[in-house]
Amino acid sequence: MKKHIITIGGRLGSGKSSTGKLLAEKLGYQRFSMGDLQREYAEKLGMDFSTYSEMQKTDHSLDKKVDLYQKEIAQIHDNFVLDSRLGWFFIPNSFKVFLDLPTEIAAGRILTDSQNNPYRRVEVGEFEDKKTIIENMERRIDSERVRYKDLYGIENHFDNKNYDLVIKTDKYNLQEVVSQICIAYENWKKG
Repeated sequence: MKKHIITIGGRLGSGKSSTGKLLAEKLGYQRFSMGDLQREYAEKLGMDFSTYSEMQKTDHSLDKKVDLYQKEIAQIHDNFVLDSRLGWFFIPNSFKVFLDLPTEIAAGRILTDSQNNPYRRVEVGEFEDKKTIIENMERRIDSERVRYKDLYGIENHFDNKNYDLVIKTDKYNLQEVVSQICIAYENWKKG
């Protein structure tokens, strides 16, 4: 019997958190966010998220702590949505969703969000333009690529082959994205 778990991965700015929140609400599931968890860890260490992300490059115990938490969630809970870049890897029996978005559009969303959301400012910094955000996004993706290869042997954590459903979020609004996930998820549960 399959557990009722949906993992949502995706590119920076693709809408993982918003999608996860609305999807969990619509299904009546719990929601867990590894981004939120890492922001909490950073706060407990007395640092901003940007500094915490830099620390992850050399202190792999930070990644291992998040990894262990994801595995524990899967053992203890059922009926949940997890937004995590590596949720598909740590919970392979989940329904795995990838949200894709061109970098230029993602940078625009992040810029707008950073002006309204204090968490986003902490995550990507207070930048004046999309070019700077894109450069920061590329550095973060490169850092993740190196860490994930070293720690887990993952060549490309954005590879669509790792997922049951891929949605280009520049083509749909949030409600349409969630609706597509619900339909595909119901079909997956039957299979």
